[in-house]
Amino acid sequence: MAILIGFAPWIIFAILAGHGRMLEAASIAAIASLASMIGDIRKKRSIKVLQAGTLVFFSALTLAAFFADRAWLGRWTQLMSSSALAAITLVSIIMRRPFTIQYARESVPKEYWDTPEFFHANLVITWVWFAAFAVNTVGSAIRVVAPHIWSGTSWVISICTFVAAMKFTKWYSGKR
Repeated sequence: MAILIGFAPWIIFAILAGHGRMLEAASIAAIASLASMIGDIRKKRSIKVLQAGTLVFFSALTLAAFFADRAWLGRWTQLMSSSALAAITLVSIIMRRPFTIQYARESVPKEYWDTPEFFHANLVITWVWFAAFAVNTVGSAIRVVAPHIWSGTSWVISICTFVAAMKFTKWYSGKR
């Protein structure tokens, strides 16, 4: 599941930022995203929508970490991250380039790439990812307004929705 590599910067960020190292976490995530893009360019693959959106987000967050108040950034970062992933996913759908299609093309023979079934399958999978990120965004928003009630629960929801989307992707891809 090559898509997991696309999420590596987000996973790295979540681990490091959870330990209060926002600047380091955002910087390393931006570098990881850039490294992934350079790797694809070297392999003569196109830059993926997820990679580009990830690089933009973590570059902006790195700049924000220099100037924003640490407490403010700590409070809002999970919501911004969830929102960014939802936005990247939704934009890919609106552009009629579901972000999963670029990963699927790496493991599906070229003769299927332009079929309506291939596009539809990736559209469905991308909508599932969007739903997962939307749920995470709502959970993150609740965490901002009610941190005493929600803090640990939002992380559990994030992990569960991510795992559910991964399992759905694997199941739905194998069904095709």
